[in-house]
Amino acid sequence: MHVIRKAGNASAHDSKPVPPEQAERIVRHLFDVLVRVAKRFSTKPLPPVAPFDVAILRAAPKQAAQSRQQLLALQRELDRLAAESDGFRLQLSEAEAAQLALERELAEQAREKAAAQETADDALREAREARERVKHLEAELRERYLEQQEAVRASEEASAVDLPPLARSEADTRRDIIDPMLADAGFSVAGGNLTVEYPIEDLYIDYVAWGTDGQPLAIIEAKKTERSINDGRVQAEDYAEALGRKFGRVPLVFYTNGHDVRFWDRDAELPGGYCYEARQVEEYPTAAAMEELIRRRGKRQPLETTEISDIAARPYQQQMLRAVSERFAAGHRRALLVMATGTGKTRVSISLVKMLMEAGWVRNVLFLADR
Repeated sequence: MHVIRKAGNASAHDSKPVPPEQAERIVRHLFDVLVRVAKRFSTKPLPPVAPFDVAILRAAPKQAAQSRQQLLALQRELDRLAAESDGFRLQLSEAEAAQLALERELAEQAREKAAAQETADDALREAREARERVKHLEAELRERYLEQQEAVRASEEASAVDLPPLARSEADTRRDIIDPMLADAGFSVAGGNLTVEYPIEDLYIDYVAWGTDGQPLAIIEAKKTERSINDGRVQAEDYAEALGRKFGRVPLVFYTNGHDVRFWDRDAELPGGYCYEARQVEEYPTAAAMEELIRRRGKRQPLETTEISDIAARPYQQQMLRAVSERFAAGHRRALLVMATGTGKTRVSISLVKMLMEAGWVRNVLFLADR
């Protein structure tokens, strides 16, 4: 999605034509995104999806477009005949109402029976003729519609292509997805703060992002899009440890298959001896953000010894805050408190934020209140 968005913005704002090769790659990415969305969110099993074939873009069958035009023409004809059918039904309804009125009048006025009966018979005959015309039109339309549907199915089957499996290489993943995302964060080979295939201890690290002090800030292990996101975790850890032995500081760890990016600060130990697991991120941090993450290592103070503010002094509030601090100290990133009205939700929230800031666990906090 990032590649598609960037290409669309560049085309819209720079007024530059999109090269055919790039357009094919963008359509390829869009195909992958739609397949993943359908498989992820569909409530029913999906049939096998044929792999992407660029030949369809270059020589799209004309039969499908012609069939769609025929269906549109048929729809217009259906609308016209439906309107005519409604008119006939209205005539029929009016004729039947006239017949009932005439029958009541005949009961009251015997002398007009012959003339009224003749009028009613004529109206009923016209109504029956109208009904027969409606039935004939409906049968004709149904037959034509089925014929058009069969023609469309035959056209689609004739234009179907047996596609070979699509293989997206690691080089394609780097060029189309990873490199632009790193450039957005300010890292590039041309800028001098990014090295590709960095050699160390008979290993070659896919990417190394450098700080202004010449120290490695992060390593990025890349896999092709068809691989699992976790395939690069062990390699990334080995690379980080090798850089740590050489430079005396273990860098941040990122591993990705293009679609997903995982961040793992394996050396950011919590006071209790725990550490955070890798988590998914939307983008790569800037160099300044990476340096701040490294500086914060080891600066967190134990939450169990951090004083709780008097603003939440009730015993149950103190107990809740200690329970949350214990969960955070165990390496969890989330905690949930369920509190009734009037039990001091705002006070507990303020006290928790104050405790986390004083212990060096957070710097900025978003507080949302539902009122």
